Amino acid sequence: DATRRLVSEYKEKDGVDPYIIPAGGTNAVGALGFVNAALELADQIPDSIPSPDVIYLPLGTGGTLAGLLVGLKLAGLSTRVEAIRVVDPAFRTGEHVLRLCHELGTKLGTDITVSASDICIREAFFGQGYGIPTPEAEEAVDVLKQSDDLYLDTTYTGKTVAALLYDLRNGSLEGQSVLYWNTLNSRDLTPAIKDIDFHNLPPEFHSYF
Repeated sequence: DATRRLVSEYKEKDGVDPYIIPAGGTNAVGALGFVNAALELADQIPDSIPSPDVIYLPLGTGGTLAGLLVGLKLAGLSTRVEAIRVVDPAFRTGEHVLRLCHELGTKLGTDITVSASDICIREAFFGQGYGIPTPEAEEAVDVLKQSDDLYLDTTYTGKTVAALLYDLRNGSLEGQSVLYWNTLNSRDLTPAIKDIDFHNLPPEFHSYF
């Protein structure tokens, strides 16, 4: 409702329809990157190695999940995706993701379809809310740091790996090829921003620095 009011207000002000960038940049344009990512994954799998039976990733605004689901279909891979909820259920549901998949299909001009049965959202690892660490997520962060020198966070990736470790330990992944899709960008951006003065940003942003 707030977005609609702002769109109306600014359209009336200057006669131009504002372009809305949704949360997480999650629309059919924003999700195209992960369609490409799925196709790239398919290209990277040698003939001697089976394609993944399952991919684990976090469910935030749903763009990663929708893009991969459509891309996997386009690539002819039957890989299922376990999406681990990290945002409030009222914010993003399977219906939202399915609608985005259909928008992607239309944008790409393909008759590939994703059905509701393709969408698996795991609820049990969300905890008390977005950004609130769970003991399982904190353990997952420690486990992957010790085993693979891989850095996770407790908001997205830690909760995802917590689900993966749970399934691994209870034997439900026995005999399966498993891929954890790490969505955390831990690249050091300091060199890119070292000469930028945050005071040139609007005052509302200064408190972040």
